[in-house]
Amino acid sequence: MFSVKEKSVFYLYRSEYSELVKKQFDLSKYHGMSQIKGWDKEERILEELYLNGSHPSIKELSKYHNSIKRMLVNLLVSSTVKSMQAKDYFNLRLKEIQKEIDKVSGYLTRRQKKKIIQFVNDKHRNLILKFPNENIPLVLSHGDVCCKNLISIGGSLQPIDWEYCEFRSPYYDSQFFLYSLRGEPQYNIELFKDIKKYLSSKLKYNNELVRFLDTDISLLKQIVMLEYIQLVLTQIKYREFAKDINKYIINYIDTLER
Repeated sequence: MFSVKEKSVFYLYRSEYSELVKKQFDLSKYHGMSQIKGWDKEERILEELYLNGSHPSIKELSKYHNSIKRMLVNLLVSSTVKSMQAKDYFNLRLKEIQKEIDKVSGYLTRRQKKKIIQFVNDKHRNLILKFPNENIPLVLSHGDVCCKNLISIGGSLQPIDWEYCEFRSPYYDSQFFLYSLRGEPQYNIELFKDIKKYLSSKLKYNNELVRFLDTDISLLKQIVMLEYIQLVLTQIKYREFAKDINKYIINYIDTLER
């Protein structure tokens, strides 16, 4: 349902989504997410800015290359940055993953559960031992940046559907988007190189973010792995597609372990 006069979209959501909507609304204050305009808790209605545009397709990505690069970088440079002790952050992610596994254990086979637990424990242990910085900067991450959650307006790209926004590591949104393009490996490589170069020029005055992004890329990816697996485990409760554990978690792990 939308109002042309106010240029708003009104979403009526089920009660089980209340916790996610509250998080999205609260976090919008940090990031200035202009599309969130109001929230009626009692009637369970979320009001967002109406964006009149189209979704870019994967086949059109080369056309949107510079827009994608700017959009991903702007997500970083416009965000509030919070600092947390690195070990505390890794421990928090591991704890949250363990909690989510307990909540959705009915959807997991023993083999799947064992594989996920072993994988996240290995990555957590490696990060605790090898991550070089005492602190880690956290930015407000969209959480689900992919073509279906982008709107093209006048040649620029606007991320929509901030349902799973949260403070995460600065590399998360870029890596998530690149992973969504796994069927386009050459474009993936080109975009990654361009993003890193553009980020460095834009963030040259933010020493904490620059220092983080100069960390060994394999360690940055391991942080994203923990964040990604936690997100998918959370989605299982709300999204039917996420119940395909093999597709969205096991295959992800297998791809990374090759």
